[in-house]
Amino acid sequence: MAIKPNDIKKLAIEKNTIQLNQLINQSDEIMRMVMEAGDMDAAEEAAQTSAEAAAALIVRKKGVRDLAQRVRDRVEESGPAKVSSDNNQTEEK
Repeated sequence: MAIKPNDIKKLAIEKNTIQLNQLINQSDEIMRMVMEAGDMDAAEEAAQTSAEAAAALIVRKKGVRDLAQRVRDRVEESGPAKVSSDNNQTEEK
Protein backbone atom coordinates (compact mmCIF):
# COMPACT_ATOMS: atom_id res chain seq x y z
CA MET A 1 0.00 0.00 0.00
CA ALA A 2 1.41 3.34 -1.04
CA ILE A 3 1.40 6.37 1.22
CA LYS A 4 -0.06 9.45 -0.46
CA PRO A 5 2.15 12.53 0.04
CA ASN A 6 -0.79 14.96 0.03
CA ASP A 7 -2.52 13.01 2.80
CA ILE A 8 0.70 12.98 4.81
CA LYS A 9 1.15 16.75 4.47
CA LYS A 10 -2.45 17.33 5.61
CA LEU A 11 -1.96 15.03 8.59
CA ALA A 12 1.28 16.79 9.53
CA ILE A 13 -0.43 20.18 9.40
CA GLU A 14 -3.51 19.03 11.34
CA LYS A 15 -1.66 17.25 14.15
CA ASN A 16 1.17 18.38 16.35
CA THR A 17 4.25 16.28 17.11
CA ILE A 18 2.88 14.87 20.38
CA GLN A 19 -0.38 13.80 18.76
CA LEU A 20 1.51 12.08 15.95
CA ASN A 21 3.72 10.23 18.44
CA GLN A 22 0.63 9.10 20.33
CA LEU A 23 -1.02 7.96 17.08
CA ILE A 24 2.05 5.90 16.19
CA ASN A 25 2.12 4.29 19.64
CA GLN A 26 -1.60 3.52 19.58
CA SER A 27 -1.43 2.05 16.09
CA ASP A 28 1.52 -0.13 17.08
CA GLU A 29 -0.33 -1.37 20.15
CA ILE A 30 -3.47 -2.15 18.12
CA MET A 31 -1.34 -3.95 15.55
CA ARG A 32 0.23 -6.14 18.26
CA MET A 33 -3.13 -7.00 19.80
CA VAL A 34 -4.85 -7.94 16.54
CA MET A 35 -1.85 -9.97 15.40
CA GLU A 36 -2.05 -11.95 18.62
CA ALA A 37 -5.76 -12.47 17.92
CA GLY A 38 -4.90 -13.67 14.39
CA ASP A 39 -6.63 -10.91 12.40
CA MET A 40 -3.94 -10.06 9.89
CA ASP A 41 -6.14 -7.71 7.82
CA ALA A 42 -6.75 -5.46 10.81
CA ALA A 43 -3.06 -5.67 11.73
CA GLU A 44 -2.16 -4.52 8.22
CA GLU A 45 -4.52 -1.54 8.53
CA ALA A 46 -2.97 -0.60 11.88
CA ALA A 47 0.51 -0.89 10.38
CA GLN A 48 -0.56 1.38 7.49
CA THR A 49 -1.90 3.98 9.94
CA SER A 50 1.34 3.81 11.91
CA ALA A 51 3.41 4.25 8.75
CA GLU A 52 1.35 7.27 7.69
CA ALA A 53 1.71 8.85 11.12
CA ALA A 54 5.47 8.22 11.05
CA ALA A 55 5.74 9.87 7.63
CA ALA A 56 3.65 12.82 8.85
CA LEU A 57 5.92 13.14 11.88
CA ILE A 58 8.95 13.38 9.59
CA VAL A 59 7.25 16.06 7.49
CA ARG A 60 6.22 17.99 10.62
CA LYS A 61 9.70 17.87 12.16
CA LYS A 62 11.25 19.06 8.90
CA GLY A 63 8.78 21.96 8.80
CA VAL A 64 9.59 22.89 12.39
CA ARG A 65 13.33 22.72 11.70
CA ASP A 66 12.93 24.93 8.63
CA LEU A 67 10.93 27.46 10.64
CA ALA A 68 13.49 27.46 13.44
CA GLN A 69 16.29 28.02 10.93
CA ARG A 70 14.44 30.99 9.39
CA VAL A 71 13.92 32.49 12.85
CA ARG A 72 17.61 32.01 13.71
CA ASP A 73 18.62 33.64 10.43
CA ARG A 74 16.40 36.66 11.08
CA VAL A 75 17.66 37.02 14.64
CA GLU A 76 21.25 36.89 13.43
CA GLU A 77 20.50 39.53 10.76
CA SER A 78 18.87 41.99 13.13
CA GLY A 79 20.65 40.93 16.30
CA PRO A 80 23.47 42.74 18.11
CA ALA A 81 24.81 44.45 15.00
CA LYS A 82 21.57 46.31 14.39
CA VAL A 83 21.15 47.15 18.07
CA SER A 84 24.67 48.57 18.31
CA SER A 85 24.19 50.65 15.16
CA ASP A 86 20.95 52.00 16.63
CA ASN A 87 22.82 52.91 19.82
CA ASN A 88 25.52 54.70 17.82
CA GLN A 89 22.89 56.78 16.02
CA THR A 90 21.24 57.83 19.29
CA GLU A 91 24.61 58.74 20.82
CA GLU A 92 25.50 60.93 17.83
CA LYS A 93 22.32 63.00 18.22
